[in-house]
Amino acid sequence: MGSLIYLIAISAIEQVNSAVTYFSTHDWTSFLNILAPFGISQQQVQIQLHTVQDQVLAQAKDAASSAVPLLAGIFDSLLNIILVAVLSIYFLIDGERMVRWLRHNAPQRFQNQTILTLDTVNRVVGGYIRGQLFLCVLIGILVGVGMTLLHVPYALLLGVLAFFLEFVPILGTLISGAICVLLALTQGWLIGVIVLAYFIGVHIFEGDIVGPRVVGKAIGLHPIVSIAALIAGSELFGVWGALFASPVAGVLQAFLIVFWLGWQKRHPKEFQSSNVQTLDTAAEQLIEQSPLAGNTEHPQAGETQS
Repeated sequence: MGSLIYLIAISAIEQVNSAVTYFSTHDWTSFLNILAPFGISQQQVQIQLHTVQDQVLAQAKDAASSAVPLLAGIFDSLLNIILVAVLSIYFLIDGERMVRWLRHNAPQRFQNQTILTLDTVNRVVGGYIRGQLFLCVLIGILVGVGMTLLHVPYALLLGVLAFFLEFVPILGTLISGAICVLLALTQGWLIGVIVLAYFIGVHIFEGDIVGPRVVGKAIGLHPIVSIAALIAGSELFGVWGALFASPVAGVLQAFLIVFWLGWQKRHPKEFQSSNVQTLDTAAEQLIEQSPLAGNTEHPQAGETQS
């Protein structure tokens, strides 16, 4: 994996250098002629380019005048990275021992709830990370291979860019699609239309078919609940809300399951005896479904019975 990532990174860097040279020396007359039927003139494009250039220069001047806060921000970021790395190492070394201590030392009457909660939260968080990483790899491969087959320049670079942008929910595929369409237009309007149609299909495939099933299944959510959580998170908290909507919904579902089954056990008279599912049985079923079931140590049956 390390060698593969190294080769991809080297190739992407070479394509970045080639793209910079291409954009700085290429004659854009044919591209502007393609945009002319849409009412976009060469003068308008030049005005927009000058506006963007002026904004970039103004921001560069502001950044230069505030060099001390910028350096402080960079130092804080590096410190946070080091802190996260150190904490991750300690959690990897002692995390299993901490979880084992909670399993064996929780009060008897709360032991089953503790086991159920630990396994479910582990399944939700780990499943979300695996599912999101799988989606990023899938979209990166689809974009890279698709752009290669359609002879769009810098296909590998576009695939790598799509991989990273996929971590941004909803907007990631749209941004990478817009970049690919703009590059495809340099090869002619027909290629641009084909690439646009291809990305519409990729967006539908990722957003409505694969995404809810992969991430939703990984964290134990129904696709409808996963989509609803995504919409609610993005509406309430923007991009960050959409990013963490699914795992938060999965953790809330886990706690609701624990609460509901505990309520059933404490109030058996309010439910028909044939429909009551004990907390012990539910815990065993959820733990068996967990991908961590084979890697975690559970107390013996005699220790978990209250």
